[in-house]
Amino acid sequence: MNNAGEDRLLTFQETADYLRISRPTLSRLVQEDKVILAVRVGYGWRFRKSDVEAYLRRQESGATPHLKEGEEP
Repeated sequence: MNNAGEDRLLTFQETADYLRISRPTLSRLVQEDKVILAVRVGYGWRFRKSDVEAYLRRQESGATPHLKEGEEP
């Protein structure tokens, strides 16, 4: 099975749209290390779709948003 769609890189705007938040809000969450890892590509940032979806699952389950999966508080 190919997971290429799941690991697709999203632009900053695509990520904000996917999360239904503003660009400034996404920027703040990234700076506060509360979202997902961002990868610098050229002049822009990219986000793995699978990381964005993992963030949403953590939010839905009420997990602490700044902790990565498997980390202890």
